[in-house]
Amino acid sequence: MSEGRRYRKPPLVEALCEIFFDGTIWNDSSPDRFFERFKDRFPIRQTKEVREASIHIAPSGETASAIRDRAPIHQYLTEKRDCMIQVASGMLVVNKLRPYTHCEDWEPTIYSSIEVF
Repeated sequence: MSEGRRYRKPPLVEALCEIFFDGTIWNDSSPDRFFERFKDRFPIRQTKEVREASIHIAPSGETASAIRDRAPIHQYLTEKRDCMIQVASGMLVVNKLRPYTHCEDWEPTIYSSIEVF
């Protein structure tokens, strides 16, 4: 297999695998249970509050807008902050951050996260 190109500044900054699930059972203790399974490899824990804005424009020109709080997203990062798992109700995201490595290096994290989710 060839070595491939080497860039002084690689164009890829982040890669992610985002999966949405229907009908999952999620409650206030779910993020804690998920963290317990990954805290050795992902010890940094943070929560991201999420707000959603929507604007509806009717054919008549009438507009309506709304802002609402959504469920928070729970994030777990490695010590080096080069990989992150994000979970919320029905959502799982595994991010590989800079420096990006080949998918084979972080693919096991994706599968183990799916299994725990």
